[in-house]
Amino acid sequence: MAENTENTENTENTENTENTETTKLSKEEKKKKRKRYALSMAIILVLVLIVDSYSTGLPNTLQAVVAADFLGGLSVTEQNATIAIGSAIFSFGLWFVFFFQYSADTYGRKRLLFITVLGMAVALIGLIFSTNYIMYVIFMLFLLFFFSSDIWMIYVGESVKPRKRAKYTYLLLFCGTGGGILMAINRMIFIANLGFWKGITFFPIIVAIPLSLVIAFKLKETPRFQQIQNYRAKKGKPSFKQQIKSTFQIEERKSYVTMLWISFIFGLAFFATSTLLQKYIIDIGYSEGQLTAGVLFSTLSVVISFGANSVLVEKFGRKKMMIFYSLMFLIVGIGLVILPTVG
Repeated sequence: MAENTENTENTENTENTENTETTKLSKEEKKKKRKRYALSMAIILVLVLIVDSYSTGLPNTLQAVVAADFLGGLSVTEQNATIAIGSAIFSFGLWFVFFFQYSADTYGRKRLLFITVLGMAVALIGLIFSTNYIMYVIFMLFLLFFFSSDIWMIYVGESVKPRKRAKYTYLLLFCGTGGGILMAINRMIFIANLGFWKGITFFPIIVAIPLSLVIAFKLKETPRFQQIQNYRAKKGKPSFKQQIKSTFQIEERKSYVTMLWISFIFGLAFFATSTLLQKYIIDIGYSEGQLTAGVLFSTLSVVISFGANSVLVEKFGRKKMMIFYSLMFLIVGIGLVILPTVG
C-alpha cells in the first residue's frame, strides 16, 4: 500500500511539474509572438509614414513643373492665380481627416488604414495619367483626402502604454521623415535631371500597393476597437450629434477649443505659403536643381528638429515650445519671401 501511495504521489508530482513547464513555455511562446507582432506592426507603420510623408511633400514641390506642363500658354501672373485657385480646391482634402478619424470607430482602424494607403496609390496613379490641370487638381484632392487621415496615430495611441506613447510617436515620425528625404532625391532624379515630373510618383506607388495588402492580411485590429464594438453592442451606437458633443465635454474644454483655432489658423497660413513658395522661387530665376537642394536641406532640418523637439518639449514644456515655433514660423515665412531676392 505504501509503495502504491508513493508511486501515485510521484506520478502526480511529475504531472504537476510537466503542467507547470508547459504553462511556462506557453507564456514564453505567447510573449515571443507578441514581440514579433509588435515588431512587424512597427515596420508596417514606419512604411505607412514614409509613404505618407513622401506624398505630403508633393503638393508643395510640383507647382512650377505642373504650371510649365499644363499652364504654359498663360502668363506668370495667370499661372500663379490658377495655381492659387487649384491649391485652394484640393486643400479641402485636408478637412476629411475628420471623416476618417470618425469612421475609424465604426469601420475599424485596420480597414481605414488599408483604404487610405491604397487610396494614396490610386490617387498617385491618377496624377500620372493626368493630361490637364483640372485632372491634376482632382487627383491631388484625392491624394490629400487620403494622406491626411493619420490612422497610424490611432494605432500608436491604442497599442502603446501611455508613458511611452509620446516617445514612440516621435520615433515613428522621425523614421517617417525618410519619406521626405526620398522625395527630395527622386525630385533631383526625375525633375531636376530628367524633366519628367510624373516619375516622382513611382516610389510611393510601388511601396503603397503591396503595403496595403500586408495591412489587409497581416495587421490586427486594435483591442480598443473591440471594446468600442462590445460597448456599442450593449448600449447602442451614439448619434453623430452625441459624439460631437462628447468631444467637447471634457475638463480642458477651453484649452481644447483654443488648440483647434490655433491648428486652423496655422493650417491656412502654412498651406497657402508652401504651395506657392517654390513656384515663386522658380519665377525669380532659380533653377530646379537649386530648388531641389533647398528641399533636401529643409527635409534634413525636419529630421533634426524632430529629434531636438522630443528633448526640448520635455525640458521647457509644451506651451513655451508652441510660442517659440509660432514666432519662428512668422520670421521664417518673411525670410523665405525676402531672402531669395537677395543677390
